[in-house]
Amino acid sequence: MEEAIRNLLEAAQWTRNPIRFLVLDFSLVPGVDLSASEALVRIQHLLVSKRVTLILCGFAMESPIGLAFQSVELFEGENVEVFLDINQSIEWTENVYLKAWFDSVKEAEPEAKAIGEFTDALLLSINIKDNFVCL
Repeated sequence: MEEAIRNLLEAAQWTRNPIRFLVLDFSLVPGVDLSASEALVRIQHLLVSKRVTLILCGFAMESPIGLAFQSVELFEGENVEVFLDINQSIEWTENVYLKAWFDSVKEAEPEAKAIGEFTDALLLSINIKDNFVCL
């Protein structure tokens, strides 16, 4: 798993297909050992350097998996989100994307409004000329 994730973050792959989130679903995993937990910490550090959020799901915090991750302080790191199931995690990523989109539309709104007013004025002047109305 660690090698596959490192390949995703490799420069050539990254330029072709950058990612914003890495979702790991542990719902079919019965448990993890210390080396696997430490590997996730290493991965999490790599993801932080690329500004990618690590999303873990499919386990409870009190479960053996949750306790193993707590033992290596994985949840203390930056850009780590935890959800009970894959649906919650996917919904969260969708909400982040939607918020970013709405924020970008809000920032562009004054410019879009100005363009819309210019277009309305242009259409008004065209209609006036078409109807031979001069003021």
